[in-house]
Amino acid sequence: MKIEDWRTTIQPKAEGTWNLHHATLEAKIDLDNFIYFSSMSGTTRLAGQSNYACANTFLDAFAQYRQSLGLPATTIDLGAVRDAGYVARDEALLKRMKVTGSKGVTELEVHVSMGILSKSVVKPEPTKNTEETKFVDQNTPEQPGSRALWRNDRRMAVYHNSSTDASDGSGSGGDVLKAFLSNAKKDASVLKANGSVQLLAVEIGRKLFSFLLKPEDELDISVSLSSLGLDSLVGVEMRSWWRQTFGFDITVLEMLAWVHWRGWASMLPKEY
Repeated sequence: MKIEDWRTTIQPKAEGTWNLHHATLEAKIDLDNFIYFSSMSGTTRLAGQSNYACANTFLDAFAQYRQSLGLPATTIDLGAVRDAGYVARDEALLKRMKVTGSKGVTELEVHVSMGILSKSVVKPEPTKNTEETKFVDQNTPEQPGSRALWRNDRRMAVYHNSSTDASDGSGSGGDVLKAFLSNAKKDASVLKANGSVQLLAVEIGRKLFSFLLKPEDELDISVSLSSLGLDSLVGVEMRSWWRQTFGFDITVLEMLAWVHWRGWASMLPKEY
């Protein structure tokens, strides 16, 4: 990520909040509350968008800072609003949210929360944050095979350790790919054998189709990647899987630049 991308995302939230804070203090405005919208990404992270997650983490921390001064402050950590704005217009994104365990909120729920806040304004006394966060290790994941963004977060390990039935969702296709890569590590010439690129293209395609929520029987490695609706969000998921599976990294831009499946598969012989 370029520093310009980092600053472009963080500055409006961080500097805007900072300026409002000091402007109201200098003007001696006695606020009933100081409410601003943050995002769940500040707590749960958002793959590929660390600048956005960091900006929202700042907002959450700044609310605690104001409260420590005895000043009112409230952040509302929103998830995706599923019936308004960008998310509501993108059906494919809604499907990906569902499969990753993200339910989002409705516009009505946002308005209701604002109404509750407006009726429960209490100026805080200066205080230090003494809240504790605990895991309840008796619980297990509701959907062990889900692809929730926080599934691989180290803080979630206790849940995976308590479940003996969790599945990585790889299936027989994953076993085929693992066996092929294991042989390739022992003998790199395997990658140059007839049919190797075809096999890799099919296995990569199977994984991509799972992210796109498409049935495997529609897989056709002769079609162009752009025709499948591959976007940057799916690219982030593919990049993470690629790094874990093949042991080297590629950028989302590299993925989006490839026209056909064989472009992806042909990278393997260059790296092994």
